[in-house]
Amino acid sequence: MSMKSKKGIVIHSVIGVLIMLLFRFLPVNLTYITPVGMGVLGVFIGTVYLWVAVDLIWPSLVSVFLLVVFGYFSMPEMLASLLGNPVILLMMFIMIMSNALSKYEVTPHLARWCLSLKIVRGRPYLFAFVMGIVIYVIAAFVGPIAPIFLFWPILSEVYRDVGYTKKDKFPKILTIYVVICSLLGFPIAPYMGNALVLIENFKGLIISSGANVVFELNHAHYIAAGVILGLAMMLAMLLLVKLLLRPDVEPFRNFDFKKFDENPLPPLTLSQKILSVGFVAMLLAMLIPSIIPHVLGMGYLAGLTNGIPLFTAAVLMAIRVNKKPVVNISEILCDNFAWGSIFMSASAMVLGSALTSEKTGITVLLSDMFAPILTGMGMIPFLVIFLIIMCILTNLLNSLVVGMIFAPIVLTYCSLSGVNPAPIVTLMIMVCLGTACVTPAASVFSAILHSNKEWTETRDNYIYSVFFVTVQMVIYLVLGIPLAITLS
Repeated sequence: MSMKSKKGIVIHSVIGVLIMLLFRFLPVNLTYITPVGMGVLGVFIGTVYLWVAVDLIWPSLVSVFLLVVFGYFSMPEMLASLLGNPVILLMMFIMIMSNALSKYEVTPHLARWCLSLKIVRGRPYLFAFVMGIVIYVIAAFVGPIAPIFLFWPILSEVYRDVGYTKKDKFPKILTIYVVICSLLGFPIAPYMGNALVLIENFKGLIISSGANVVFELNHAHYIAAGVILGLAMMLAMLLLVKLLLRPDVEPFRNFDFKKFDENPLPPLTLSQKILSVGFVAMLLAMLIPSIIPHVLGMGYLAGLTNGIPLFTAAVLMAIRVNKKPVVNISEILCDNFAWGSIFMSASAMVLGSALTSEKTGITVLLSDMFAPILTGMGMIPFLVIFLIIMCILTNLLNSLVVGMIFAPIVLTYCSLSGVNPAPIVTLMIMVCLGTACVTPAASVFSAILHSNKEWTETRDNYIYSVFFVTVQMVIYLVLGIPLAITLS
């Protein structure tokens, strides 16, 4: 590292920490925002600055510690929020399992299999579309974290086999496209995950407010709208990548598959076969309860979903072949494990919750700002402005909480205008959860994207995620609004 870069890191570090410490003392009167809220805002802004300019891990740890210092919560509450979050633990063990595929050299076999499929040979955009559909389905019925950590290592092998380097545009785009497709699938199942939370939250608001609003969400129509929009977005994104971004796909298109015949991989060992079966069994155990929820025992299995990767890793560590465990968790955690992703995602979730907590007053300010603007409009103008505002805010704050902030505004609008809330709630959920990828604070999946430096840099993540989200929003506004109204 040069002296200049060392000096730059020191300067950026000082600036970021000063923002964290001093922002709350700015002589700015933001109505409703409490002194704690000013402190939280400063920590958030300083942390994002440090993530971009300096590092991932130490700013993440400093940020949550300062939330304690500024009185947002106590030290035990901070430790529980940071280290006890079930989503982070789920993410960690899925990473362990996906890293095991790479470490024990199963991933090269998967990559060669993907490349060798006759339907995608020499067709880079068809390859991306087929991969996107698989990611979308896994994200919808297993969870969005699993396909990200499954496909990133596979794609890395594909890039290397084809001959791409980190300077090439196509690997950058595909790496981010994986996260986008995962987010598209995230809200599709209305009976699980954050989509269910937002639906039940809206029902609860109707009951608690006594509003004269009838809300009936047809699950089949909701899923149909999501699938149609998802496929349309994947096609539109890839078409515009081809026409506007124009990455070099010739290495992929002209790849000589004779190289595989000339340099075959060794057959899978017994350990590799057991690991592969274990990984597939893990995905199936997480998937099946959402497909056949009414079958006996599926409800119980669904309650174990977040622990299934943990259990799978433990079983594979207990199984020994040639006196060695099939999966050695200690080795995986010490061998280039993406700890930056873990700590960044954990702190991003804590910061997102802090920004939208009642203690800060930020949610009251947002409601007070936007409620007068959005009420009193016709349904189409309301949806256009509402969805654009939601898209912007869901990329700055925690996506789930943004949906909960805007639910009362939707209820107020529907109560005053007498319109059916089903299409509005459908699009609210899909935009809120499906576009949260621009900044690290938007969602845990966005934090994972920004922590990955193997094929993309921070600048790439911002440029291409904004590009993809813009395409998504055009589809939501042009196709999503009439489709949601028609199916509701």
